[in-house]
Amino acid sequence: MIQKRLITYIFATCLLLAGCTSEDDFEGGASIDETTEAVITINGGRPGGSVGATRSVNQPALPGICRADKMQIWVYFNAKYAWGDINELTYKETIVKDITNTNQADNGSVDRWVKHGYSYTSSAATGNHFAMPALAYTSADESLFSVSYTGRYIDLSLTLTGTQTPELFFGRTKFTHAVNPGGSYFDNEKWLDEGRNYYYQYGITSRSYSNAPMSGHLYRIVSQINVGITEVPTELVDHLELYMTNVPNRLTLYGTHGNIYGSDDIGRFYPVTAVTSTTNCIDGNTLVATTNDFTGDEAHMSAFFLPSEVGGELMLRVYYKPDAVKDALGNDVLQRDYPIHPGKSAFLTGDDADVYNVSSALQNGSDLYVYNATSHKFFSYANVRVNIAGKYENVATEDQDVTVTLEVEPGYEREHTITIN
Repeated sequence: MIQKRLITYIFATCLLLAGCTSEDDFEGGASIDETTEAVITINGGRPGGSVGATRSVNQPALPGICRADKMQIWVYFNAKYAWGDINELTYKETIVKDITNTNQADNGSVDRWVKHGYSYTSSAATGNHFAMPALAYTSADESLFSVSYTGRYIDLSLTLTGTQTPELFFGRTKFTHAVNPGGSYFDNEKWLDEGRNYYYQYGITSRSYSNAPMSGHLYRIVSQINVGITEVPTELVDHLELYMTNVPNRLTLYGTHGNIYGSDDIGRFYPVTAVTSTTNCIDGNTLVATTNDFTGDEAHMSAFFLPSEVGGELMLRVYYKPDAVKDALGNDVLQRDYPIHPGKSAFLTGDDADVYNVSSALQNGSDLYVYNATSHKFFSYANVRVNIAGKYENVATEDQDVTVTLEVEPGYEREHTITIN
């Protein structure tokens, strides 16, 4: 049971977790039983089940939706008998898969999945070590990032090509079935902590195996911030922009950001290294979302972020229509900036906090800061969404005085109704 903590404080901030798109987008498609088939699953919700693919101006509506339609699997390999140093696994090849299959979970989340059988011939009387991390995304977002994959397995990394962060799903895959001849098998001793497995050949000088089934689970490794503003004075406002400082732009795709081992052998939930230095962030204020759509006198802005322990401050920039706002001298005011500084810190708590392995600076006892009211920074955790909602007059003001209900809950898995008092 997910624990919820309700806090009332001054400012229109609410943290919740919801989905990205309409369930209607996923009608049809094959359904699978993950317990009986060897598949690679891209999960829309949070890890374990029991416990918008692109930037949008629309408020998310449904829980746990995955829209990824493409996957890359990088194969790292080392031919050596017995377990060796993980640094010895180096790049071998890339597998690219189109994702067309969908599966709706009992909790309403929509997952996607692919099947792949791997073939390989060994010419040495030795064992074969494999590590096969995988990244899923929408093909429309492919130009927004690049991946450095040659070299060592532990150096796999992702870099944004610009300032926009796409929705990304990442995890580890492995071989799951026995391989002939009798006695040969894949060993997963190092799977949970290092994401690699080992094929024992028992001295065979040459061995070919074909279509060895691969399996694994990929989870969303980005966070999301949504800003929803009501009662926008459309006679005054031309458009809005949302800015963030220290936007992370480079991520190591190996690490322990999500440090919990899966009892069902799926490895770490979020096996990446969160950004810990501004050297892997964009300098200064970065435009992360904008809108001029004020349908119903409302505005909605949304942005994804790579996991980051550096944290960043949010700012709303309001652009006014000509002759709409004047200063004391009668001159046009073209724009004004309003920092988004909630008055009280917000946390991940209990089992939700235990999923993540972060530095002591983000820890408050057993809780983890999502927003720190002293530094005015928001911190980015994989698969955690932050929604900020309020009336325009209360957000676009230096006082920011409004009472709301705040809910903290990780995993894009549930619908929520947030009451603004």
